[in-house]
Amino acid sequence: MTGFFVTGTDTEVGKTVVCAWLMRALDGEYWKPVQCGLTDVGGKEQGEPGGDCETVQRLTGFSSERFHPPAHVFSAPRSPHEAAEM
Repeated sequence: MTGFFVTGTDTEVGKTVVCAWLMRALDGEYWKPVQCGLTDVGGKEQGEPGGDCETVQRLTGFSSERFHPPAHVFSAPRSPHEAAEM
């Protein structure tokens, strides 16, 4: 499997848009291993509306089958290492 890891050193620098562009350009799939600021309560997402996955899906127009759930979800809207410590 070939993959890309998109990272940035700050918030609002375009990581989500770059992921959507890569998916469209390479006809790929999306997985964000750690999502912060989002919780799943009774099958309904709370907090950040859908998180980056929803944004990438909206930007690409791809079906939900191309999107894999995060391995870790933290409700605190912080960096992953800070959210994990809470």
